[in-house]
Amino acid sequence: LQAITRAFGEFLDDPESEGVSVGMGSFGQLPIGATSCDPDVYSTPTVPIGMLPGNSGALLRALEAAEPVGETPTGAAIRAACTTAQAHKEEVPGHEVVILLLTDGEPKAPVSCPGGDGACCPTVLDAAAAAADCVEDRPGIRTYVLGVGPFLTNLGEIARAGGSEHAYLVEGDDVANQVLEALRTIRGDAQIPCHLGLPSAPAGTELDYYQVNMAFTTDACEGQVLYAVSTAEQCGEAGGWYYDNPTAPTQIELCPASCEAVSATAAELVFTVGCATVFVPR
Repeated sequence: LQAITRAFGEFLDDPESEGVSVGMGSFGQLPIGATSCDPDVYSTPTVPIGMLPGNSGALLRALEAAEPVGETPTGAAIRAACTTAQAHKEEVPGHEVVILLLTDGEPKAPVSCPGGDGACCPTVLDAAAAAADCVEDRPGIRTYVLGVGPFLTNLGEIARAGGSEHAYLVEGDDVANQVLEALRTIRGDAQIPCHLGLPSAPAGTELDYYQVNMAFTTDACEGQVLYAVSTAEQCGEAGGWYYDNPTAPTQIELCPASCEAVSATAAELVFTVGCATVFVPR
């Protein structure tokens, strides 16, 4: 935990983290044998979400005070974090919001579990289900996983279910630098704008969903149109974008190819409103 705290200190003070908002919740702090699988137990953030660098001090103090002495009710913690993340997403619909699960163990409560009816029995399968529910809900929230310690390969199931490709696993020597590198990688990946809030209509008007277009400018100042497609199934090599719900949209989704292109080029992504939506040429 001391190495993790050092790594987070550097990450929070990194100029590249300025403007990112971070909060923290905790789990595993209940006495062994008294672990709860009720998400409400973990629903109040230890540190509310706030922008860096202003929130750095509170986050570091919370990490320094943490005492991970209990069991590991991971699924309940993810469900609680999802509720907090979704509420924040509603406040900042144009921002990408994600969960980072940081743990030193698999989901287990070997002492609390045999307690009979209502016993807390965490499993990897339950934690993966919690992460899947969160990314598939609206607004969808991805879960990243950072595991510190040996024998944590099963955490990859949680990461994949939560919409990230793999878990970041750290063990052996030089834990602080490995954790810092993982945090920087996750920060870069989490900022990819694949899920976007709807644009605002001009003052005094309502948004016509068929008069919305998207475009981006590459790092070489080259403008490109992102064509619309009707559904995710129509995404192809050319990329594009679509509404999460064609009849009652709540957000815009980028096709995988467009998401990758935008992130790879550090492009500026923009909406235009008022002209007929341009669909992929047939």
